[in-house]
Amino acid sequence: MAGYRSLADLSQGALNQQNTLTSTGGITDLALGGAVNLKDKLFFGGTVTIPLLNYNRNSTYQESDANGTIKNFNNFSVNETLSTKVADEQYAKRCI
Repeated sequence: MAGYRSLADLSQGALNQQNTLTSTGGITDLALGGAVNLKDKLFFGGTVTIPLLNYNRNSTYQESDANGTIKNFNNFSVNETLSTKVADEQYAKRCI
């Protein structure tokens, strides 16, 4: 968690802190190209490229009272999920 600061009173004891980050996915390009040569005098060519992006990230931050000595605090947990998907199969079919 970027910018996270614990609100537990650390003067009363210690904290166990853990951050778990899992990421999956990647980026792929779908490319189609072609060219035509007319009697070695006129040349036509073109390319169509479709980027396919699929990225997922899950971050879990946890903290707990290490010794059971911090008043009004036992544990804390927060989960953050990011999912990005660009150019699904329907989009690719419309572009071709």
